[in-house]
Amino acid sequence: MKVDVKLQKASHAVSEYLMGHNLEMYPGGACGVLTDRLENPKFLGPADVMSGSPPGWSITPFYGKSAPGMGMASGDAIMLEKRNGANVILHQAERRIYKGEMLEVELWAKAWHAPVAMEIMLKPTIMRHPAYVSGKITVDSSYWKQYKLEFKIPADDANAVFQIMMESEGMVFLDQVHLRPAGQSHVDKTATDAFKTIGITALRFPGGSISTVYHWKNGTGPIHLRPVHHDPQFNTKVIYDFGIEEYLELCIEQNITPQITVNIGSGTPEEAAAFASYCREFYINRGIKPPVAFFQMGNEQFAAHESAHMTGEMYVGALRDYVPAVRKAYPESRIIAVGYPYSGEFGSQERTVWRTLILDKVPELFDLISNHYYKGQWRETFTEQQKNAVDSIGKIRDDLLKMVDDVKQRKLKTKIALTEWNYWLYSNAYCRQQPDEGFEPMDPIHCLYTAGMFHMMAELGEHVELSNYYHLLNGMGVFTNFAGRFHESPVAAVFRFYRPAFPGKFIPVKNNSPEYAGGISTVSGIGIETPIEKWLFMINFDPENTYQLKLPPEFQKAVKEILYFKDMRKGIESPALIKRSNSETLTLPPMSICRSVLNK
Repeated sequence: MKVDVKLQKASHAVSEYLMGHNLEMYPGGACGVLTDRLENPKFLGPADVMSGSPPGWSITPFYGKSAPGMGMASGDAIMLEKRNGANVILHQAERRIYKGEMLEVELWAKAWHAPVAMEIMLKPTIMRHPAYVSGKITVDSSYWKQYKLEFKIPADDANAVFQIMMESEGMVFLDQVHLRPAGQSHVDKTATDAFKTIGITALRFPGGSISTVYHWKNGTGPIHLRPVHHDPQFNTKVIYDFGIEEYLELCIEQNITPQITVNIGSGTPEEAAAFASYCREFYINRGIKPPVAFFQMGNEQFAAHESAHMTGEMYVGALRDYVPAVRKAYPESRIIAVGYPYSGEFGSQERTVWRTLILDKVPELFDLISNHYYKGQWRETFTEQQKNAVDSIGKIRDDLLKMVDDVKQRKLKTKIALTEWNYWLYSNAYCRQQPDEGFEPMDPIHCLYTAGMFHMMAELGEHVELSNYYHLLNGMGVFTNFAGRFHESPVAAVFRFYRPAFPGKFIPVKNNSPEYAGGISTVSGIGIETPIEKWLFMINFDPENTYQLKLPPEFQKAVKEILYFKDMRKGIESPALIKRSNSETLTLPPMSICRSVLNK
């Protein structure tokens, strides 16, 4: 089919913050940005009733147990005791190791009464097979002391056993045990380097629901003294080894605008103000002018799954308590209020008003009003699933327009934010979160959905200031990182494809292609004008048909790059990039994205 593409006059500004992301400190997200290979390295309980072992670990029965409160930061430790020639072993199975890599063991230990000799090893699960590598230490002090060993790994094994064995009789306490690549920081540079390639503009931290139990001070100071504590929100744990210090350093290094989710749940306005003040001083102490920073007041307090569930009236009270304190501590802040229409269970008859209540009562307390959008109803065929994805974009657009109308009716200048969004079919919190399970496949449907969301948000850019893709790392992530293996999803290529055009001015693009779903054309186009360039982006959502595009005269001689998802029904590792130039028409393959750029 032939499609005529026509550009109209540039209109409103499009924010750079439409390219934001979430980095949530739930265990999967936190572990993805850390180099540790061991599960529960700081021994958070509760211990098993019979064995005394903390989760993830096994101890020889009756010769060791968890020791709550004995750790350096008043956390949990492990006590091991060897007597009468018994074999006393602490171990963790199913550890991934790779031939040729150098790994470092770091542990903190102290002996009771007398020094204790210990052997540390990595070995196969086969009982009588010799260890791959081993080394010995002597715990020679009765106060906490750090010990290290390095191992060169001779074989690949996805199910290796990490083991600590007491060689001499006595008693020893272990505060924490880490297994990391030798010579590397506790933060995985492979992951943070990859973040830089997609040009993150705003990064939400410490995430969403986890923020209601996240206490920022725990993420400061020496790593070995940082606690790990229980998360009653998801019945898991909160990890602080990638804390506010590492987050702000990342923001400075990569020119990312901070976006803090404030703890309204287990925190206080005073704690939030101290958090904001710490962030501001972090910049000042490095000789940097504090940048604009977003502070989101809570997460999903309107929903019953939140531990800090509340009515709209209660949230108004929370804004009155929290916002002045945060603004005083960080005058450059832009405040985000949660803007779901109602409070209560979805579909419940007992829902109470939320969004219009805060717009009517406390509009002066926030600059942006946000919502979260997860779409993805299961369909049996690829074509039906693709239509569902595009229809979902249309539904989000319609919902955003309702938010815009609520703001306009009150003649407010409040902007709109999508602080979480994605197309969600597979990912869940119940799997073991290994690299091959529990993640979205990030197939062409997800990639085209992402591009379509960019188009829709740019179209509404007069009103939409900020959006955060969920998630940056693991789960529904742009990247995945587990057990020493990093993977980039094809969605990363979509972010790179669009990033150079933002921020800019929106140019409406009209064409005569038919509607595909949700009021969105089969061929969707936007233009973006920056001070030095003019960009044209075109998407073909159709999984079957090719379209011949007659381009506007000014773009006919421009170089065109096509992001083509050629193995669309089988999933993809990375999309193909095709370059074409000097053509009046452009052949746009099924499920592909084209960009053209002109230097002004």
